[in-house]
Amino acid sequence: MKKSLTGLFFSMLVLTSCHNDRIKLQLEIDAAVTNGEIDLTHYSLGQGGLSPKPMIDCHIEQIKNLHPKTIRFFIQEYFNLYPAKGKYNWEILDKTLDAIVATGAQPIADICFKPPLLFPKLDQNIVHPSSYEEWDELIYQLVKHCKKKIRHYLLGNRQ
Repeated sequence: MKKSLTGLFFSMLVLTSCHNDRIKLQLEIDAAVTNGEIDLTHYSLGQGGLSPKPMIDCHIEQIKNLHPKTIRFFIQEYFNLYPAKGKYNWEILDKTLDAIVATGAQPIADICFKPPLLFPKLDQNIVHPSSYEEWDELIYQLVKHCKKKIRHYLLGNRQ
């Protein structure tokens, strides 16, 4: 019995969620048969969250060939966006944005950072900044600074 992988996955999902009994399936894949090309523009790529080191700079041309519509990236503490009260640092953020834009993709920023000035103790259970007034101003300045490059933001990693 041949099935498409999508159909097989859906069938397995339905069967495993509906029955506790063991199910024996046989999967056969004929690599010579295709269903056409995959349009990768319907999928997003993601970058970062782990370190301030550039991740895609040396791969811009290869990524550009994939024609991504969007690349999601995570704004983390290492961007050091708010080093001192009333001071903003866009250097690492701008380099990241420039690399993403150079691929032809639209950046999607996932706001999931906790600047030490507003979150003196880095703890996943602390979700409120020490000053909402400063937090609001930081986010306002972030959006204002990035308005030509970023149209979509996500707020993540908050409880």
